[in-house]
Amino acid sequence: MQDKATTERHIEAAWRVADEFPEDIHEYGIHFGPDNTAVHVIPTSKWPSPKW
Repeated sequence: MQDKATTERHIEAAWRVADEFPEDIHEYGIHFGPDNTAVHVIPTSKWPSPKW
């Protein structure tokens, strides 16, 4: 996501959903919850994309 506002909107929405779960859940091959959200937020937050 190149647009900072879009990135922030997605991150905020992810945290709102994650807050509904007391812990991470693994169902049907899908992993979601607060810990998993943090894992995805960290690399998308403030660091620039690598120039491969």
